[in-house]
Amino acid sequence: MSFKTDNKLELAGYQEIILPMLIKGKFHPLFIHYGNDEIANELQRRDIDMLVNMGNETRSVSLKVVTSLYDNIFCETISNVNTGLQGWLHYSAATEMYYLMREGKQYRLLIFYLSTLREIFIKNETLYPIAYGENKSYKTRGVLIPISDFGTDLYDTGILVEEHEPNRKI
Repeated sequence: MSFKTDNKLELAGYQEIILPMLIKGKFHPLFIHYGNDEIANELQRRDIDMLVNMGNETRSVSLKVVTSLYDNIFCETISNVNTGLQGWLHYSAATEMYYLMREGKQYRLLIFYLSTLREIFIKNETLYPIAYGENKSYKTRGVLIPISDFGTDLYDTGILVEEHEPNRKI
């Protein structure tokens, strides 16, 4: 998978699932992608994909989209194993993460604070299996954290079915 494909997955997940959910809740999101805008580029460098106005506050959100339903969350600890560049678990400046899993018309959305994820990781780091992700030019490294380790510190939609046909062309 490439960076371009990752961006397409995020955009499709945002447009087809996240945006309708936020609008239904009367929240006002702003989706951010790399482009010619310096502010957007800086937010993306900090792993911020969305700003969501929740009425009395604005939250910064990192959006991760994967193409299968899992019982674990892949937490990237090293972004590039060749260079040792830190992964988003360490450098993300977002306050929340929206972790969207999609498989066909089924999906599951998890929402949690990054600070909670970091606390869970630090407390149990040596217990989690190491996993690798790959795109066309490099490998990433991370750990698999069971969703059950979050306890009640997580919003989970459970597995739902999209009401429309996904229009993904990847």
